[in-house]
Amino acid sequence: MSESEKDRSEDDQPLFASAGMAASGLFKAFRRKAEPKAEAAPIETEVAPAEASEPELASIQTDPPEAAEPEAEAPPAEVEKPAPEPEYTGKRIAIFTDATADFELEKGFQRLEGTRIDAVQAEDEELANAAQVRSGARKLYTKPKKLFKSEEIHISVVSCGSVETRSKAIKLALTNGSHALAAVPIAPNLKEASELVKQAEEANRLILPILPLRHHPDVQAFREHYKSLIGEIVEISIEGEQGPQSGGEDLLLHGVHGLDLVRWFGGEPEFCDGQITDEGERPLPDDARPGGTDGSLGPVVGDCIRAQFTMSSGITASFRSDRRLSATSTGPSALITGTKAKMLIRWSEDEVKLFLLRPAKASDGFLEKANPWPPTKENAQLKETPRALVIGDFLDLTDQEEIPTFLADNAVKALEMAHGIWQAGTSTKRAFFPLANRLHPLQITAPEPETQTKESDTPQSPEA
Repeated sequence: MSESEKDRSEDDQPLFASAGMAASGLFKAFRRKAEPKAEAAPIETEVAPAEASEPELASIQTDPPEAAEPEAEAPPAEVEKPAPEPEYTGKRIAIFTDATADFELEKGFQRLEGTRIDAVQAEDEELANAAQVRSGARKLYTKPKKLFKSEEIHISVVSCGSVETRSKAIKLALTNGSHALAAVPIAPNLKEASELVKQAEEANRLILPILPLRHHPDVQAFREHYKSLIGEIVEISIEGEQGPQSGGEDLLLHGVHGLDLVRWFGGEPEFCDGQITDEGERPLPDDARPGGTDGSLGPVVGDCIRAQFTMSSGITASFRSDRRLSATSTGPSALITGTKAKMLIRWSEDEVKLFLLRPAKASDGFLEKANPWPPTKENAQLKETPRALVIGDFLDLTDQEEIPTFLADNAVKALEMAHGIWQAGTSTKRAFFPLANRLHPLQITAPEPETQTKESDTPQSPEA
């Protein structure tokens, strides 16, 4: 190679700060593409620029790097909303309770198909909380009016032990278009009880008093076939529980169920004779005491009560509750005596049992034989409690097109018989039915003072 060619070859090499920079291609200004040589074109030499010093490099203004575009925020993940609860189409229930409530009645509506306990009400919040736990109600209230304003209630279960509170709850239920299930008595006196029945008829709503003997299939079967079993009925004897609450309390707690049975088999009462003693003395209405826990039953009197009724059918009926017999008592019962045999009916909160008593014969040692009826081979033992049977019938009755509002009258008539016993026993005079006094016979209300003064009683001035 000639010397001139060698010089040209050296001039064609680009200048780099280092071999690494050249290899990496960081400086784009020094890149060159290979071009085909033109033979006729003159050769041009390229003079490399002088290398700048470090201070000069620092002073060179360079464009700031373009800011990276912010990434678009991802849309928030959609939270799956729970499916809306399907509209409930069953019967909505409210329970009204108090300190002396029937807790088993509240539990009776749990897990019943086609029903739901939506609310529970008690004036005391602590009581309402306890009732909510017992019943599984969805909400609790302390004000009954607020309950009906907030909830759509079809059935009101009135488990209140206080008769006065019970009556108010039934009235409010009817006013708000609800059926009512309640223990007896449904009201403190006959006037208020009759008003509830009338309100139920006008609203076409059912008040079903809890009278379990009417709803038990064995008792119903006996009533249908009693003539073939015991003949014509002559006498019905009702025994109370005759425990610590013998007398007045027993009459309202257990006696009314037996007295209702008397009406069911014997028709309406015509008159009543009664004998009442309290610690051996005949009491007056003024001797009445608050009955039940905290006076929940209202005024009662007597620890020994014996009464006898003459019924429209000619049957004689009696009631007895004597504290002196508490040691020998086997609980509430009804003995129905016929011309051929007797039927003994015993009941409690858990069961109802019937026993057919055949006449005693010399061959039997003059001992009556008590045979369970119906025979077990014909009737399997019922699993439902008497209260559960009432609840089942109640739900069926509320589905009928024509509501049997007349059923509430059974509670009124049973209470009237109880009041007839008190009236006859405290006055020593026969009480005739229907009772003229529709208020409580043990509550004597003083006459209202006259608002107008008679002209003859007006004092005259001396000049007159």
